[in-house]
Amino acid sequence: MIPIKSYKLDILASNLKDVVKSYLNGNNNGCYSTKNKKELLDAFTKYFSPEYTIDEILLATPEKLEDIVKYYESNIKSTTGYNDEQFKSDFNYLIKKSSGIYSIFSSTNKLKYRDNSGYKVINAKFIIDELDIKVCPYCNRNFIYSAGDRRICQFDHYYPKEHYPFLAISFYNLIPSCASCNFNKKSQKDKHYNPYNKKHDFDNIYFSINQKKYLPFLKEEDIEIKLETKSNHEKIILQNHKEKIFLLDKLYERHRDYALEILKKREIYSEDFINELIERFGHSGIFKNPLELLQLIFGNYIEENDFLKRPLSKFHHDIIKELDFL
Repeated sequence: MIPIKSYKLDILASNLKDVVKSYLNGNNNGCYSTKNKKELLDAFTKYFSPEYTIDEILLATPEKLEDIVKYYESNIKSTTGYNDEQFKSDFNYLIKKSSGIYSIFSSTNKLKYRDNSGYKVINAKFIIDELDIKVCPYCNRNFIYSAGDRRICQFDHYYPKEHYPFLAISFYNLIPSCASCNFNKKSQKDKHYNPYNKKHDFDNIYFSINQKKYLPFLKEEDIEIKLETKSNHEKIILQNHKEKIFLLDKLYERHRDYALEILKKREIYSEDFINELIERFGHSGIFKNPLELLQLIFGNYIEENDFLKRPLSKFHHDIIKELDFL
């Protein structure tokens, strides 16, 4: 629901591709023998060459991942079929070995690359730290940053590695997520948002509220929180995202207390009061601009570039905007 944007994305994808290939070519220590690594490379080549190279699979953007999956479904799986013993053997081998490499990426320091400063480990913790993502992009509710050497963030495989093992370590198939969203996603097959996918109309997805009563008589139970989109072609995906997969409708019902606080602050901080605060403290250095003052008032980031820094920041932004505070 929150797009992941960073100038580092393609750099990290390339670094991960290089260390995975180096590992498979026997240039990294690990739990697989050189023979097993070669067999894994051969399995990729057998089914995807010449249509897709291993580089293209590891570096595939969200749009390219979709093309690879379609190619697999129509040209490999449908023509070979699960009844073919050799295909079943190869597929199970891919699941086992690709999952093994993902485990090495996820839990060890064995994958390394070299830059001008020497060798660096590239693993799940390194990726999340480099992207500086602090909050789950699926729900925008839970922190996912690392605590020292301990990684709290999980990685959801947008295309599950149990069904598409050849994408188990493809960078843009690995979505940083909280444990709750990753758990809810595992049992679902409905199409949903890939935070890396630029074709999604994220700008037209927004929270809004309905009030059955008004202050001072308004209570939490009188508030309805809705997640909507203005884009017709996004409606089905949003419905899957909020109702079937991540249950955002039910989860955000729990945040009606935040909505009530925002409404109360809207009453207290009139436009005249805001201008008075700006005039009184604007030159003090306490806040840099009116937007930062609103951030202090509401206790959350309200600019779109900051949505992945603090939980519920998009919710705060959208409701504040709906109330003509922005």
